[in-house]
This record gives sequence, C-alpha cells and structure tokens, in this order.
Amino acid sequence: PERAPALNRLFTRTRLDVGTFAEGIKARYGRKRPFAEDAPDAPICIAIPPERRATTSLTYPSGSATLGWLWGLALAQAAPERASQTIARGRELGDSRLVCRVHYQTDVDAGRLLGSALFARMQGEGAFHADVEAARAEIAAATAATPLPGCGA
Repeated sequence: PERAPALNRLFTRTRLDVGTFAEGIKARYGRKRPFAEDAPDAPICIAIPPERRATTSLTYPSGSATLGWLWGLALAQAAPERASQTIARGRELGDSRLVCRVHYQTDVDAGRLLGSALFARMQGEGAFHADVEAARAEIAAATAATPLPGCGA
C-alpha cells in the first residue's frame, strides 16, 4: 500500500465488489466444495484447517477465480503492453483452484464470467477509470525506475 497506493486502491475496490457479489451467489446455490463432497480427509494443496473443511464453505462461483480474472483484466487495462501476461496470470489463479481441489470447473467458469461482468460494469464508473489511470502511472514509474530482467523494459 505504501509503495503503490493506486494499485492497492484498484485491488481493494475490485476485491470488495467480488466479495459482495460472489458471496451472495454462493449463498443462493449452496454448493459444497469438492473436498467436502468426495473425500474430506484427502490432502489438498492449500492450508484449510480440518474444522473449516467440515463447515459449509461454499464453492459456486469461485471468488478466487472471479478476483483473478477481474485483476487480470484491470491490470491489462492499466498496463496494456503486458495484457497477455496479466490475463494469463488471472486465468492461472482460477486454474490453481481446480488443481487444489477446492473448486469444480463450473465454479471457476462462473467466476470468470462474474469477473467479466463486474469489469464491464466498472467501465461505466469514473472512479474506476481514475484508479486505472493512477495505477498506469505507478506501473510506468516503477518500470522506468527498476526494470526487471526479462521484462523487456
């Protein structure tokens, strides 16, 4: 937050929107997570305490896939020269949820659709555009100051 306040503001804005919409949809559908349905004691690749595994933690749509996709789109808008990479990384976040057995494919697909819908809605918000422009300036300044090896900067 201190080094990149505009990016932090952009991420915070989108995370709050995703939480609001995804949780409401999850409550409506009530779908349990794959590990809870098929083998609650089988290993998964993220740390979820056993007591939380037994709760009604819901899966549809994937909030993580929604957020990853939305962040990928927002970052692509803020840094269009890296759009392919940011969108690919956003997609990978959703895919990781499948690998870890915490979501079904349809959860991830629905998350990406929700992320796209939220991104489209945000296009009509002046505050979102202001955050994207501020993030673009931060990214440009950071890239100019300390280019990373292999980034083409």
